[in-house]
Amino acid sequence: MYGRGRETDRPLLIGSVKTSIGHLESAAGVAGLIKTVLAMRRGVIPKHLHFRDPNPHLDWDRLPVRVTSEPTEWPRDPDRPPRAGVSAFGISGTNAHVVLEGYGATDAGPDDDGSPVGSAYAVSLPESVADLPPAEEVVGERENRLLPLSGKSGQALRDLGERYLSWLDERVGDSPGEDAAVPSLLSDMAWTAGVGRSHFDHRAGVVFQDAASLRDGLKKLADTAERPVPVAATKVAFAYTGQGSQWVGMGQALYESEPVVRAVLDRCDAVLRETRRASLLDVMFGGAGSEEDLDAPAWMQPAVYALECALTALWSSVGI
Repeated sequence: MYGRGRETDRPLLIGSVKTSIGHLESAAGVAGLIKTVLAMRRGVIPKHLHFRDPNPHLDWDRLPVRVTSEPTEWPRDPDRPPRAGVSAFGISGTNAHVVLEGYGATDAGPDDDGSPVGSAYAVSLPESVADLPPAEEVVGERENRLLPLSGKSGQALRDLGERYLSWLDERVGDSPGEDAAVPSLLSDMAWTAGVGRSHFDHRAGVVFQDAASLRDGLKKLADTAERPVPVAATKVAFAYTGQGSQWVGMGQALYESEPVVRAVLDRCDAVLRETRRASLLDVMFGGAGSEEDLDAPAWMQPAVYALECALTALWSSVGI
């Protein structure tokens, strides 16, 4: 029914998530749903893998349909939102079909979905700060990143580290400084390892700044004779100090590199500006022209409170 009345120059674009991740049984439908939402949001339909020889029994010249055998820009129409259909056919005969409609404009760029992009923004905002206005200035790059590693045994953990080494050699080589895309590549790799992989009992982590330090950390993991001993998961609690712990410049490095921290501190700063006609951030960071004293209780306590809120939101954004 979707192809009825379509012109040949505006074919119905079709594809399957199964070609990318295989059979998922009861999860197949929701996988297709996730793929469609992401494609709609990013404005690009992923390539349908392994599609080489179309079925010769179908009249492809007459049917107004086309398999997206290459990454395809989502068709844009300024007069209506994007729409797509998702089907799930169960082997038991249980079939389902849903129609999705986007809520945003379709005239944005392929990656312009309204959310921050780039390696510095690879975080999820907790509900407490998700509705805060975005920072006016773009935050800087993180100086350090963490690659989490885990396996079901010590040997599996070591094997995983060696696979990352092989991947690093293939993708980056020995001259990482010559390729401007390397920092983004390593950022995506670390983020995916954190949120996209299962975390087993035997664990290790490599803190790195660039490809060279990542390679060194992975080699140390592969060469060490010691194996981390699995420990039972424990409960986590946040404990913060009170007044007296303040110092000029506290939180500034995080403010400059973490969008969650910036969002919370900007909100606190805006509230105090309304009542005191002075900037909390200038007092905390020692801004030029600030005549206020961070050691004064009137500034000390809100500064400590604001930083504690920002740290809690930051931990929450990475799943703690």
